Amino acid sequence: MLLFQLKGERRFKPFFEIDDHIEAIYLPLASDRVLAGGASGQLLQVSDLPSVIAEYSLEYFISGTMSAKNEILHDRICTCADMLSHEQIAALIEEIKGS
Repeated sequence: MLLFQLKGERRFKPFFEIDDHIEAIYLPLASDRVLAGGASGQLLQVSDLPSVIAEYSLEYFISGTMSAKNEILHDRICTCADMLSHEQIAALIEEIKGS
């Protein structure tokens, strides 16, 4: 999963849109390695990355171990994985109503 750190309402996304301002990109390479780069040098603490990945994953995340910490992360899967922002959903509803 490629993870984009953005400026704005949605701090992270597994994809980016043309209007997004990218602050950093994270590419997990293994359970204990990540390739990260950022324009401003403001990178996420690596210890926070598993939680962010779980929250923005739609169905699952991959881990190298079974642990109590990963069980907690399991409950956070998809808590922030909305494909559309609230504003985008509202705009689509208004567009449908107007049709």
